[in-house]
Amino acid sequence: MYGMKFKIQTIIIALFCGMAFALPHSTSAQIPFGGPILMSYECGCSGGWLIVMYDQMTHLPVPMVFQFGVSMMRANYNIFTPSVQTLGSYTPGGICLFASLGCAGTVVQGTVTPYLPIPFPGIGTGAI
Repeated sequence: MYGMKFKIQTIIIALFCGMAFALPHSTSAQIPFGGPILMSYECGCSGGWLIVMYDQMTHLPVPMVFQFGVSMMRANYNIFTPSVQTLGSYTPGGICLFASLGCAGTVVQGTVTPYLPIPFPGIGTGAI
């Protein structure tokens, strides 16, 4: 439990200090994920939302961006609620710019997959 808490605190500190970082990821066009949402935060300058979720496959926190009008959202629409279980895919790359003194930002691991007719598109959540 302590290790998980340390990872979450490290991610939050890095995000709010405007540091750019990227976690290891596959080179495939779409990367599946599944697990609970740890936090979400509005990307005030770039639009969309930063979503950090704990990926059950890699056992790592994964920061990604959900872009309205681009990223696909599936059933239940609870992606802004911590601890909600998610399933979906993302494409590598993306950025979230926070509204602060100016627009500080962070590079994220990926962007939630856009509207595509392939397995695991977008993001979906379990009912709460």
